[in-house]
Amino acid sequence: MCGIAFVLTALLESPPTCANASRASPSSNQKSRRDVQTQCESSHVDHDLESRLRERGPDQYHCHLRHMGSSSKHNRCFTLAMHSAVLHLRGPQIIRQPVVDDDDNVLCWNGEVFGMGGRERSAARECNINDDDTSDDELMHLSDTMMLSERLQLAARQQVAGATSTTGVTDPVVEVLRQVHGPFAIVWLHATTKRVYFAHDRFGRRSLLYKRWARDQREDMIVELAKTTTTASTTCSETDLTRFVLTNVAIGHDNSDLMQYRELPASGIYVLDLHEDQALTATTTPSYRMEFHPYAPIAPMLALAVSAMKTSTDVSDRFGCQLPRIATTPDITKTLEAAAQALLVALSNAVGLRVRSVPSRAFRGSNDATARAAVFFSGGLDSVVLAALTHLHAPATEPVDLLTVCFDEKSSFASPDRRAAELAHAELCKLFPQRQWNLVKINVSREELASKQCEIQTLMAPCDTHMDFNIGAAFWFLSRGRGVLTEVTPAEEQSASKTINVRRIDSCGHIHNTLRSTRVNTDLPLDRCVNPATTAPQQEQDDTSKSVPERSPVSSHKHCSEHTDPRTMSISMSAPIQTGSTSSVSSHYQTSARVVLVGIGADEQLAGYGRHRTTLVHGGAQALRAELKKDLSRLWTRNLGRDDRCIAAHGREARFPYLDESVVATIASFPISCLCDADLPRGVGDKRVLRVVAQALGLKSCAELAKRAIQFGSRIAKVSHTGSNRQTQGDSKFISMRES
Repeated sequence: MCGIAFVLTALLESPPTCANASRASPSSNQKSRRDVQTQCESSHVDHDLESRLRERGPDQYHCHLRHMGSSSKHNRCFTLAMHSAVLHLRGPQIIRQPVVDDDDNVLCWNGEVFGMGGRERSAARECNINDDDTSDDELMHLSDTMMLSERLQLAARQQVAGATSTTGVTDPVVEVLRQVHGPFAIVWLHATTKRVYFAHDRFGRRSLLYKRWARDQREDMIVELAKTTTTASTTCSETDLTRFVLTNVAIGHDNSDLMQYRELPASGIYVLDLHEDQALTATTTPSYRMEFHPYAPIAPMLALAVSAMKTSTDVSDRFGCQLPRIATTPDITKTLEAAAQALLVALSNAVGLRVRSVPSRAFRGSNDATARAAVFFSGGLDSVVLAALTHLHAPATEPVDLLTVCFDEKSSFASPDRRAAELAHAELCKLFPQRQWNLVKINVSREELASKQCEIQTLMAPCDTHMDFNIGAAFWFLSRGRGVLTEVTPAEEQSASKTINVRRIDSCGHIHNTLRSTRVNTDLPLDRCVNPATTAPQQEQDDTSKSVPERSPVSSHKHCSEHTDPRTMSISMSAPIQTGSTSSVSSHYQTSARVVLVGIGADEQLAGYGRHRTTLVHGGAQALRAELKKDLSRLWTRNLGRDDRCIAAHGREARFPYLDESVVATIASFPISCLCDADLPRGVGDKRVLRVVAQALGLKSCAELAKRAIQFGSRIAKVSHTGSNRQTQGDSKFISMRES
């Protein structure tokens, strides 16, 4: 991940003079003095951007300057400042950004390439049929920054060679960006054509804000272009381009400055063509072109996936991890069975890509067995499923950090989410005792929350509601990752033992029998077995808790005698570990994970909100389908930009498995009956297919929990306002806690 920014400043001078404009003498004309002021202001912008971007990318920072002169009679110059700060998460070494290729093109890349549309795997590949390990290794362990830079360079050469044009025919550079699967924000300068491409992914998983300084009050051209569903363009004059800034995070001297930024609509790719339109500028002021190229809708893909799975006797993901085969019961129809199986495979693939691609700490000169991945852990359905799947893909010698936040000091930090997290943590320890599960309890007092208010408000800008502050603050403290570790108490162990009793898991019928074979291959397929297939005896559990040297990067080797020995294919429900004390032991802890898995996107796709049930009851399946589509389409403006800014401020990258393109395509194919059944109670009828997946994984504590928003489950909504938990409307403007 990186922090990126692009600052375009227009100067009314030719390039040679432009480079020295800041040294203009007092006798310069009014235009030159205005340019000097613009450059001074721009230098402040660049300095503030550097400070903010370094928080997001602590490993390396650089700013690349480029002067771009006019090709017409107009004495016009642009100064382009392209900033990048790198958080190293891909490949064996840090790649310096911005990347300048052999053709002088410049790339600012903040993202992860988890796949390319041109190499989309068929449903058979998604289900591990005719798999190719090499491609996955290359995708996860080499630099995606360099790979993308090379593809863009090749596409640009095709464009210049006349293979296509920028109007009427698809732009090859745009096509490369459309193919990227994964979260990203990008600015790319094509030097030859003077075209600046900028965008973020279709869901807006990486923040990209923009601000335009203009000498008129013309309507925002970007907003107008983004409303179209086909390729469109508009003309902008020199008055529209006094200055134009793209950045991951807003900067400004005060709140009014911050609120002038807007989130870039995430519906397509934008191109600012700085090559003057000669037809328009022959007799008038210089004119430039702004283009918009929309993303194509994601096509549903369940039918092919299910068909491919039926050709195999085993169910496994693309990495060779064997998964439980779900069977029909009186409560699980064939349709629901097929949907749950497809979702389980798609989610395991998504989590595997996001965990296995993280370099080990050995690459950074450390042999400590510390977590490379953490999970934002509320104890609810979405996060517990992600945690269980993380176990399949993280090296066995590494812990997994489960980050849980609570703001309810008056209850001794025993909010609903905290209690659910403790129970789910105990359950994970019981199901997967060979894994070290670190439940990191992040306890935030009202005093500390108030002390960080200004910082959080700056990061969440231009979002400014009470709900924005509550959710942004929760994610900010979660990402900081500073809390206490508490050992599982006997009471929690006993509660977990009851929760995951075999008879209760077996409520899904044959799912229990599948689980017996799951313990074999739910562990990542490394070059040797690292996760014992069965629950370890007491002595082995004690041994596995010790620190051991870290392994090399995750590979995709599938052959493991431990995982194919029938003697290991069973679940052992051992007795709880007796510690001899009922009190927990706490220690201060700071997570070292650079990647955090976040469950955003599950509720919006799987009908997790109460209003979804209401829509289904009053409007039917078609109305609910439309509601879910709307929810997914507005994630970029309601959630993800704000959340990315608050999480990345601590030098960590949020990854969203539920928003993986293949997961979204899979869920889009499900009938509404697999998502929501209004005849069943809350906690049962909503997110039905994901609840079946949870049960298949052996998870019981979360399988019947109803949706609870983080601002209420963590109790921040009550603490940030002196009134009751729901006294302040979520869309009301946030005021200072000191004034509440």
